[in-house]
Amino acid sequence: MNDAAEYWEVIPEAEQSGIIRYAIGVGDAFSTIEVQQELKEIASEPDDEHVFRVNNFNALKSIQDQLQNKIFAIEGTQFQSSSSFQMEMSQEGLSALLTPLGPVVGAVGAYDWSGGLLLYQTSNRDPKFINISSTFKDMSNSYLGYSSQPVRFHGRNGLVVGAPRYDHIGKVVYFENEALSREWRLKMEAVGEQVGSYFGATLCSVDLNQDTSTDLVLIGAPMYYDATAGGRVHICLFKNEGFSCTDSNTALKGEPGHLFGRFGASIAEVGDITGDKWTDVAIGAPLEDENAGAVYIFSGNRASIERSYVQRIEGLKFSGRFSYFGQAISGGRDLTGDGLKDIIVGQQGRVLLMRSRPVLQVKISIIFHPPSIPTSVLQAQRPTSQEKVISMAEVCFTISKVTQDFLGP
Repeated sequence: MNDAAEYWEVIPEAEQSGIIRYAIGVGDAFSTIEVQQELKEIASEPDDEHVFRVNNFNALKSIQDQLQNKIFAIEGTQFQSSSSFQMEMSQEGLSALLTPLGPVVGAVGAYDWSGGLLLYQTSNRDPKFINISSTFKDMSNSYLGYSSQPVRFHGRNGLVVGAPRYDHIGKVVYFENEALSREWRLKMEAVGEQVGSYFGATLCSVDLNQDTSTDLVLIGAPMYYDATAGGRVHICLFKNEGFSCTDSNTALKGEPGHLFGRFGASIAEVGDITGDKWTDVAIGAPLEDENAGAVYIFSGNRASIERSYVQRIEGLKFSGRFSYFGQAISGGRDLTGDGLKDIIVGQQGRVLLMRSRPVLQVKISIIFHPPSIPTSVLQAQRPTSQEKVISMAEVCFTISKVTQDFLGP
C-alpha cells in the first residue's frame, strides 16, 4: 500500500456549495508529475494548503487532527455540553432593516442557532454583534433575529427582535442603545403562550398619531391554532416596566373557518388610508382560501388597533391564478402620485401595487316643520275627503371627502 496513490474523489457540487476539498497522496506514486497535477486539480485553492503527502497510512492520523481544528464541529458529533457552532451557520441576512445607526441584518444561526443581529456602522470596520446568548443560556435554537423592527421609545432609539423558536413558544426582546456606553442592552421581553405558534416570526412597530414615537408593536404568531382560525397578531404596548401584550382572546384575528391560513405571516404599517387621522395596518394570511391568500386592513384609533377588520382583500377576486397572496406586505407611501397611501403585496411569482381609494363621509340632518306637532292634531277625528298636511320633514345629506389627496373635490 505504500506505493499506492490515494486521493479524495471530486465532488461536482463542491464549488457551488462552499465545500473545501483536501487531497492526500500516499507513497512514492505521489512523486510523479501526473499524480501531483491531478491532486492539485482536486484540491481547493490555494492547492499548497489543501494537498498533503505522506509516506504511509499511519501518518493520516496527524492530518486528521489538523483538519479537525479547521473544520467546525458537525451537529450531533460533539458532546451536548460543548458548542457546535459559532458564526459558521449564522444565516446572515434572513431579516434586514435600515436604522439611523446603520443597516441591521439578522443572523439566526449564530451560536447554536441562538441567533442575533449584526449592526453595520460606517464608523466601525467590523459589524457589531447584538445577542443575549451569553446572558440567557436557554437561547439555543431560538432563532433570534428572525424578524426585527426599529422603535423610538421615550425619545430613545431601540430594536425589537423576534426569536420564534424560543422554548418552542417564541419570544420578542427589546434592545436599547445606551447613550453613555453605546452598548446595546436588553430592556424588555415578551414570551408567547402556545407551543409551535411561532410567536415573534413577524413584527411591526406602529406610530398611531404619526409623531415619530412608537405607540405599540404588533407581534405575529402565524402558526397559532384554536380550531376556528389559524394565526394571531398580538398587540403589545410599551410601558416603563416592560411589554404589555394582549392575550389570544383579544388579539387580532382573521376570518373564522381558515384553520391553517397563517394570519399574521406578514404585517405592515400602511399609514392613514381610512381618513380618520390614525395609522392603519395591513396583515397577510397567505394560506387562506386554499392557499390563494388574503390581506386584511385594520383601522387604528387613539390608543390601539380596532379588533374588527374593515376590509378583507381576497386573492381569489383577482384575475389569474393567485397563490400565497399576502406572503409579504409593504406600504405607507404614495407611489402613484395621487396623494393616497399605496400598498405593495407579494405573492408567488408576482408583486402587486394596490391603490387606496378616497374615503367619503356622509352626514345626515333632519329638520321638522313645525318643530313640534300638537297632540290635538293626533286626536281621533272623523275621516274627511281632504287630506291635511300636519308636518313636514327636510332631510339633508352632506357628503365630504375625509382623505387628503390630489383628485379634486
